[in-house]
Amino acid sequence: DAVNKQENYALVSYALNAKKLCLGVLKAAGAEIGPNSLYAVEGIGFKMLERMYGYYVDETLRMLKEQGLEDEDDDTVLVTKEIMENLKDVQELLQVNDVVATEFNHRIYAPAFRTVLLSSTKECMLNVDVSKDKIKGEIEEAAETYLIDEPTFLKWKRDYYKIAAEMVKGNSPGGIPSEENHSSLKRLAWCYDLEDTHINDINGGLFGSVYAQGVKEALGITGIVPKDIAESLNELRQRLGVSEPSAKIYFANAIKQRLLDQFVTVKEELERFIYNQQQLAQRDNKDPGEDVFRRGKGGDEKLGIRIDDTILLGDIMALIAMFKDNNMMEMNSDGVWTAPITAIDSNVLNAKQAELIFRQFIVSGFQKKEEDGNTRYEDSMDLLGAILGMSEESMLNVKDNIGGIVFENYINQILSSKGKIDQQDMMYLSNIQKKLELPDEVGSRLLQTTQVKKLTEEAIRVKRSPDFRQITAFREKVMGMGMELRKHCGLAEHERYKMFRVELTGMLRSNMLGGDDREVVQDMQDNYELDAERCGEILEELVDNNIRSSMARIIKNLDRNSGQNVVNALPEFLEYVNLIDGEIDLDVEENKAKELMDIFSRMDTTDEEPRITARNEAVLLKVLKLA
Repeated sequence: DAVNKQENYALVSYALNAKKLCLGVLKAAGAEIGPNSLYAVEGIGFKMLERMYGYYVDETLRMLKEQGLEDEDDDTVLVTKEIMENLKDVQELLQVNDVVATEFNHRIYAPAFRTVLLSSTKECMLNVDVSKDKIKGEIEEAAETYLIDEPTFLKWKRDYYKIAAEMVKGNSPGGIPSEENHSSLKRLAWCYDLEDTHINDINGGLFGSVYAQGVKEALGITGIVPKDIAESLNELRQRLGVSEPSAKIYFANAIKQRLLDQFVTVKEELERFIYNQQQLAQRDNKDPGEDVFRRGKGGDEKLGIRIDDTILLGDIMALIAMFKDNNMMEMNSDGVWTAPITAIDSNVLNAKQAELIFRQFIVSGFQKKEEDGNTRYEDSMDLLGAILGMSEESMLNVKDNIGGIVFENYINQILSSKGKIDQQDMMYLSNIQKKLELPDEVGSRLLQTTQVKKLTEEAIRVKRSPDFRQITAFREKVMGMGMELRKHCGLAEHERYKMFRVELTGMLRSNMLGGDDREVVQDMQDNYELDAERCGEILEELVDNNIRSSMARIIKNLDRNSGQNVVNALPEFLEYVNLIDGEIDLDVEENKAKELMDIFSRMDTTDEEPRITARNEAVLLKVLKLA
């Protein structure tokens, strides 16, 4: 091998000199010379070229030692920049890649460079007044001499930082560096221009377990690190050189078992809340004993929802506190909370169980808010959803469902008690929407859906009612809510015509419609969304019957000479005929007609507007055919 290496060295040197000579001639002739000009490796495999380069490096090292170019103190070879540049030329000649060339070059410069770094590391660690410029200058000069690229240079510095850190850990009781050693490591990183990103993994790998043990010792009985101890824990983190992101991971790993235990506690309490003792015993194949967990689950009078299990609520709040008070929750760029450990991902809960816990917690929040005005439950809803591992869609579906129940129950009460939803009611519903963090469009949909459901149920009862006042009240309620009798109440056309007739008949019989009330009839027609011509025919039919009945009573009183009764009956008669502008054919004897007009002319109309008196006179003359 020695002979082969020497021959290889001679041949490669010859080829290199020939290349340089040719390049010189070409350059003198003005030829264009590219980076790949005059390679002499055609037909030779890459493995052979790499082997040739290795032989060349080994022979170079042997020759340097033979020439006595070694340091007297540590026997390292004294390598010059010219030697490294010559190796670079050989690398280019043989087309050896940088990774392979660097590996071979280590044989020459590594001992010398190691000596420089070791000396610099000792200087930085032991000398408080070390000159960063001096250290930086020494190692950069060596790197330049040995033609070390930036990534390789950084790797060397990281390696020697790690060696120093390992020594510090080995000499530190409990693995916690003293303040002096901590300062020494910081000084070394400073002199080597090592950023936190360069050494975080080193510090984490060496001291992360120490930090994790500190977390376990700091956790109280509740699984929460007290604030004063949290400050000391942060000081420990800084002393160990553990970055904040890494510390969060170590913290989560240290507390993971406590969180898993609490997940199980919540799950078991949920099951005791849902199932009675007998059901639990059947599931677990155990003796049920006395059912001490049986609980009522009736609905709250105002909200229509209720939860009676304070134990479950307490367990859930304890779980949230473990995440929240230990600063384990983070909000992503979309404004969504995230947790490092979740109940679903940990296989403690399935999606259905998580949704049930989330639902029960929201219900509890409403109940507690109604009882004592405490908002800490509703403020923690989304935190719990993230801790359980629920998706945004799943949380919204649960909130939507609960919101529907609350809206329906509350609106039913309001509509039943006062028939309409006022501004105060809308504010209350808006607060519920905010508590559930429902989008505006969802809140609007819930409100309309609940109103429609209530009105549809009421319409089924009202449309059969003979009481025109009940129908009128229902129609006005629907209109006041901005709804439609056809679209939102599901009333068919024939049902709306029937309600129109019943309402109109009742108003006529109760003298609630007169000549000045045509707009009322028009509004009714619009509200019921009915054909104007057909509604006019219904009105004429009803009014015609009432006019003839009224006139028959008036004629009867004239025959009896009951003038006062005629006076009493005339106002109602006039209201009816004014509704149709006197367009009716009545068969009244002329003498009776004149007698009736005489009575009308003598009636006291001092409290009546002259316009009304004149209109009544004209329409009476028209109906009696005296005009």
